[in-house]
Amino acid sequence: MVPDLAFDLVSLRVGEDFWVVRWKLSGTSAAGGAVHIGLADFVLVENGAVKEQQHSYVDGVAMQAALAPNGAAS
Repeated sequence: MVPDLAFDLVSLRVGEDFWVVRWKLSGTSAAGGAVHIGLADFVLVENGAVKEQQHSYVDGVAMQAALAPNGAAS
């Protein structure tokens, strides 16, 4: 779907019992349009180790636009 897919780190926040990482997914869609999608991961940690599987969130509107055949959300 996105042959030149790249994840760029936007920010990292670390607390005593959590990590929050923001990413920007970018590339070119199969239709030739630019893809830019915001993502965030929330991870609970304990004693420096992952306590609970990450919770991931995606910019749904941007994802829908990237998946639309003409590169725009309908």
